[in-house]
Amino acid sequence: MSGTITLAGGKQYTKVVSRLKDFRSNFPAQDSWKIITEIVNLSENGVVFKASIVNPEDKIVATGHGHNGLGEDKSLEKAETVALGRCMAMFDPVFGGDAELASFDEMDKSGFVPKAET
Repeated sequence: MSGTITLAGGKQYTKVVSRLKDFRSNFPAQDSWKIITEIVNLSENGVVFKASIVNPEDKIVATGHGHNGLGEDKSLEKAETVALGRCMAMFDPVFGGDAELASFDEMDKSGFVPKAET
């Protein structure tokens, strides 16, 4: 999968934009696969997004949530991206790399700074 980076410790992390491109290649919208994102909660404490993958039979087959505090640069976009990344990894781990379900920002905040892009 393109867009994969190696984190400190050697784990692979696939950027969400790359996961989305690969997902759309395998599950195209014209085949009635949907990805829906929505704000679940917006308050002074932050924003929570939910992302859902819906199959052609209109069944939700995976969900993911993302939270971010407000006032940070691109707060809403980051929370939505985390939710989308988690949702795709829950749908199929191939869309997440071997860094489990952590977002890039979570890995970075935890001290797992990327070493190099592959």
